[in-house]
Parts: sequence; structure tokens; C-alpha cells
Amino acid sequence: MFKIKQIAYAACLSTFMSSSLFCTNIAVVSGQEVLLKSIQGQENTKIIDQMRNSLMAPVQKLHDELAKTEQAFSALQKKGQGLAAELESGAKMLSKDAQQKKMDELKQLEEQAKDMAADLNRMAEKRNNAVKQADEKLKAKYQELMQGFNQEIDSIIQTTAAKEGWDVVLMKEQCVFVKESADHTKKIIDQLDASKRKNSEDATKKPVETKDKK
Repeated sequence: MFKIKQIAYAACLSTFMSSSLFCTNIAVVSGQEVLLKSIQGQENTKIIDQMRNSLMAPVQKLHDELAKTEQAFSALQKKGQGLAAELESGAKMLSKDAQQKKMDELKQLEEQAKDMAADLNRMAEKRNNAVKQADEKLKAKYQELMQGFNQEIDSIIQTTAAKEGWDVVLMKEQCVFVKESADHTKKIIDQLDASKRKNSEDATKKPVETKDKK
């Protein structure tokens, strides 16, 4: 008896959802297209790209210096390994003075390698900190730009939905399939661009100067 009731309930729920969907005017908007194709979205992207290039220039310099030092360290290691092998294989053929000279040279190379290894660690830490700071600045700037932009998008979607009689607005990126007639992304982009142009025009208008009456 319980199973029959459960099946009946599921059938009623399915019928209700189907009838609700047929009676609902659903609109779909692509957030990615709005960002890529709208005037403000493109401006925001350009600002972030320029800021990224500016922040990453000194980071790239640190990376190049680190790579150069790593190559020098590798060459120093090879030189030390070669000298150690030379001492080991030809120790009996060398005089004591020659042996001592090569041993002193090997010790000097080891000290240089130790100092260079410490330099590498400091340079790597400096580079990593610079990358972290650059990422944090980029993230903060992105959030600053997108906060106002997202608010404007939400406002325009709500205004357009009320005007067009949309009951539900979904993000296209979260849909499995979208009928072309349900995709109203262009309409939202047009509204955003119109608002952007109007704000730009208002900003360029100079206030009318009034002369004081004598």
C-alpha cells in the first residue's frame, strides 16, 4: 500500500512540475557572453590584462634572474664533480703540492656552491612572494570591477524581466540545452551598452556656467 501511494505521489508531482514549466516564461542569459561582448565587460577585461602585464613584468625579471643563477649553479656543480673525479682517479700521479692545490680548489668550489644555493633559495622565495602579491592585487581589482558590473547586470535583468514578462531567468552556462528563442543574452548586452553610452555621454557634458547677476 505504501509503494502505491509513493508512486501516485511521484506521478502527481511530475504532472505539477510539467504543467508549471509549460506555464512559465523562462529566459536564459549567458554570463560569459555578457562579459566578452558588452562594452563594459571588454573594458574590465582590458584593465585586468593591462594590470596583469604590469604586475608580471618584475616577476618575469625575477624568474629570469633565478633561471640564470640556476644555470650557473649547475655549471659549478659539474665543475666540482669533475675536479673530485680527477682527484680520485689521479691522486697517486700527483705530487702532494698538486693534490693540495686541487683539494683547496675543490673546497672553494663547495663553498661557492653553498653560497649560491642559499642565494637560489632567497631568489625563489622572493619570486614566489612577488607572484602571490600580484595574484592578490589582480583578484582584488577583479572583484572591485565585477562587483559594480554584476550589480548593473542584475538590475538590468530584473528590469527587462519585468518588462518582457519573464518568470524565471537562468544562466546559460548551467543549462544542458537552450532553445535559441529562449536565449536573451543579446538583449541584456544591448541594454548594458545603452546604459554605458548614456553614462559616458553624461560624463562628458560640461555643466552650464551661470553668470552672476549684477
